[in-house]
Amino acid sequence: MKMNRMSLFNTLGAIAPFFGLKGGENEMTNREIEKCKKNYLHWLYFDILDGPEGRFKAFKRLFKTLLSIPYRWVHPMDENRCKDGLAMREDYCSEYGYEIDDILGDCSVLEMLIALSYRMEKDIMAPAVGKFDCFRWFWGMIEHLELDDFDENGYDEGWIYSIIDRFLDRKYDKNGENGGLFPLHFCKKAAYEMEVWDQMNEFLVENWV
Repeated sequence: MKMNRMSLFNTLGAIAPFFGLKGGENEMTNREIEKCKKNYLHWLYFDILDGPEGRFKAFKRLFKTLLSIPYRWVHPMDENRCKDGLAMREDYCSEYGYEIDDILGDCSVLEMLIALSYRMEKDIMAPAVGKFDCFRWFWGMIEHLELDDFDENGYDEGWIYSIIDRFLDRKYDKNGENGGLFPLHFCKKAAYEMEVWDQMNEFLVENWV
């Protein structure tokens, strides 16, 4: 189910004056900040990923946690994954007419994963197969990170942070298993030495070409 854009716009319009970005003196309360994050999370999941509502309800706390964790990179080319995430956020800000950088800060892990999923589908797979489904890539990465056990009943914030640290610090296996986004079987170079974009391309070649 996609979120109604006009309904979201009206909700955001009601809290926009609290951002203080147009010379206003009001500051957002914690409740308003959380409401803004909630609306942005809904936009990412329902508008960009077009994900199923049941999955969102089951994993909402996981997604909120991933939105709160800054994305950092070791490989210099992975800065591009950060740029894609921030570009997606900029699209959101342009659509609704205000900035949220002061609330969210650096690109988050969730934004990076969703932006990468979107590019995988839009730039590579959709032109070839004639349909658009970037949620499959997003959820595939969640499974590869072994985060798919952390629904509302199995949520464990400490373990989630440990898993994300392992991924960001590139402590996964040479073939990308046990902590990477893209498990590989035939790559000549260790996955943890490759930028994420190259890992992704190798994964698609192995599994989809």
